[in-house]
Amino acid sequence: MTVSSTSAVKAGTVDLHAVGELNGKPIFDVDTDSLEDRPWRKPGADLTDYFNYGFDEITWRMYCARQKQMREEMNAKKRINVSGSLVDAQLCFICMLTILLLGV
Repeated sequence: MTVSSTSAVKAGTVDLHAVGELNGKPIFDVDTDSLEDRPWRKPGADLTDYFNYGFDEITWRMYCARQKQMREEMNAKKRINVSGSLVDAQLCFICMLTILLLGV
């Protein structure tokens, strides 16, 4: 099992946008049920050795799903905002639709 962080440290600074990886797979895409070894499930195991900030296996899955959703939404907004603001993109769409419908 290899744990790494994609470009997490650059010239002594921390890249807060970097996503950690496990065996070359983004950590948010790792299904804990697919791991061969799940030592946090063993009797007497201390969850804090494997999960931070009060997470457990269930809350970690929820967190990963939310992180993926937020990143997808952010990337979608970036694509829309390339030529201007979101409002500009919506107005442009409305103008194009009006021209098509009215034949102006």
